[in-house]
Amino acid sequence: MSCEYCGAVTQLPRTEPAKPAVATPGASSRMLVTLVGGALLVAAAIAVPMVSMLGSSQPRVMSTHTLTTVGSTPATANPAVDKARAAALLAAEKPAVDPLLARLDAYVKACLNSLDERILSSRARYRAWVDFEVGPKPRSKHIYGLYTFSNPNTHCAESAAAAAALEPEEPALDKAARAYVAAAQELHGLVEEAARYYDRSDYLDDDMARGQSLHAPLMRAFDRYLSAREPFLASIDSAFERALAERAAALASDDEIGRQLGDNLQTTFALAQAANVHWRKLDSIDHERFSAQVDGYRRQLEALEAALPADARELRSYVAAGHEFATAAKELARRVKRGGGWSRGDRMILRGVGGQWMVDGSPADALNAYGDLLRSDISPPLRYVAPVALLTDPY
Repeated sequence: MSCEYCGAVTQLPRTEPAKPAVATPGASSRMLVTLVGGALLVAAAIAVPMVSMLGSSQPRVMSTHTLTTVGSTPATANPAVDKARAAALLAAEKPAVDPLLARLDAYVKACLNSLDERILSSRARYRAWVDFEVGPKPRSKHIYGLYTFSNPNTHCAESAAAAAALEPEEPALDKAARAYVAAAQELHGLVEEAARYYDRSDYLDDDMARGQSLHAPLMRAFDRYLSAREPFLASIDSAFERALAERAAALASDDEIGRQLGDNLQTTFALAQAANVHWRKLDSIDHERFSAQVDGYRRQLEALEAALPADARELRSYVAAGHEFATAAKELARRVKRGGGWSRGDRMILRGVGGQWMVDGSPADALNAYGDLLRSDISPPLRYVAPVALLTDPY
């Protein structure tokens, strides 16, 4: 099973560019990281009319604009280009796509999915051997360097500019997106330089002088990224919840199965939100309430399954994936009840970033199952669940 839990989403139909290559760190291999934000599902033509449900696929999209200041506006040679790209976001769709969903699709797939987890992993990697208050030491026993990540200019900035050109405007969301892209772009150059320095072992030649001079600007850039990330995620959350409510209402107007499915989409999202805690803070989950949520979700799935016609293959696939998510959520509820109960091996994995989903009953395991649900044949609305489980200081 791949780790798509980290930031699960649904998908919006549109043509995908080639998947960008992800740079591999020279010092060490990273552990099972396929995360980046989740998956968006392709709308399926089923008994319930759902063609307008987002449908798109894997994450990734990026740009050639250069943003250098947090909150700055993407620079383009010709503003009309962004308008044309914005039109393409909608024109590529077979069914009509809501501009808000197209905007969210671009921001999530092009930026969050392709950048966020890798950036958090890079910072965690650096934190594993460097005291952030002191900086790198030339005599350190272990010098791991840090992970690189995809260039935000390759697709992210371009797609974000096109999304911002869509009508109607979404000022708060677009402003947060510009700040996020700008922070990622600033960080990218510094991480590239630092990673190259450590990969080449240049610190052996200058007694870590360049590593020490890079440390302060690198820390400032990481901090700016984290500061821009939070409002961006909050803006996406707010916009998504609007889209989800509209989608559920539209489904409810179709027929009884549509109503049940709309209710289930909202319950699924609520359960994923409740499961999205850090593994060290399971006590923040109310066990009785969460366990009741899981039981209610299971009953909802069973009722939906019983109402489906025998040939509703896509919906049955969705329900089966829902049961897997419910099972993972129940395992999390059991962990909550016993206060974690992590073994030594569990803790070693959980202190990392990319492999947390491998620990049964962990929040990351539940979010991974949620991501699998969103990759089933039926497409819930676009959604990025920013995984709290990916602590930026895991050590």
